[in-house]
This record gives sequence, C-alpha cells and structure tokens, in this order.
Amino acid sequence: MPDWLVTIISIFRKDIFSLKSMLIVLVSLCIFFIVPTEIQIKFSEKVKIPFSYEIAVFATSFIFCSFIYSVVVNFKKFHTNFSIKKQLDKERNELVLLFNSLNKSEKEVIAYLLHSGYPYISFEAEKIPKHVIRLINKGVIIQSSFPLIFNTECRFTLDSSFEKFIRNEIKKI
Repeated sequence: MPDWLVTIISIFRKDIFSLKSMLIVLVSLCIFFIVPTEIQIKFSEKVKIPFSYEIAVFATSFIFCSFIYSVVVNFKKFHTNFSIKKQLDKERNELVLLFNSLNKSEKEVIAYLLHSGYPYISFEAEKIPKHVIRLINKGVIIQSSFPLIFNTECRFTLDSSFEKFIRNEIKKI
C-alpha cells in the first residue's frame, strides 16, 4: 500500500472510530440495496460524473452516521451527568437526614471538631460519653487511634465524607 494512502487512512482513523466506520459502511450498503436501480441510473445520468451515485451514497451515509453518533454521544453524556447528579442528591439527602437526627450535644462535638483547629477529640477509653458513642454508631465520627498499654486515651475524628458535606453546607450559608 502506498505511503500517501496509509497517511490518509491514519488521518481518518484518528477522527472516525471503528464502530462509526462500520456503521457508515452498513448504511451505505443498505442504501445501495434499498434504492431502486432506476433511481440510481437517473441520478448518474443527471449528474454525469463517474461513480457520482456511489460517492453521494457514501457522503449521505457519512453525514447521517455522524449525526447519529453525535446524538448518541451527547445522550450518553447527559445520562451520565444526570445519574451522577441524582446520586449526589441522594447522598446529600441522606446526610441531611443524618444531621437533622443529631441532638444538641452531638452537634456540639461536631462543631468542636470543625472549628477548634484540632482534627481530633480525645477521651479516656472507659470514659467515652454516650453522645460520642452514638456518633460512632451513626458513622459520623471514627476512631483514629486505639488505646495503647500505658496510654488509655482514644482519639476520634470526623468521617471525611461527613466533614466534606458539613463544610460545603457551611459555604452555602
């Protein structure tokens, strides 16, 4: 195969995906077999250019397939964005419900963790308050360190997704 032909094919291959090119060939063949022979002959007689009907069929199928391909790609992008937005709204609603279910002492612990400048809160292992235990059970805070042999102190931090949610909600206000 000549080098110039390989170059032209490689240029087209960058822009046309194999699926799209197969669709173009399929549509072209369908048009060849569906359109009656009389129309093909009249078209060729009218234009008076060799292979004009074949070129017109290929051009028509190329334009048609490009349009269909762009519609499909845009629909896929729209569907993906819609699904992601729906999932984010669902997660936000779950976190809003979780935040609304917290009592005052639990919210104070969260406020301390957000605004104190310390990323953790510490308690003795035997003296963890009930509201902190409820926050652990709800998944709002997580235990970041466990008591060692001589040090009986436990550290707790906010769950990263909950902290991100709270900070985003504060920015909206």
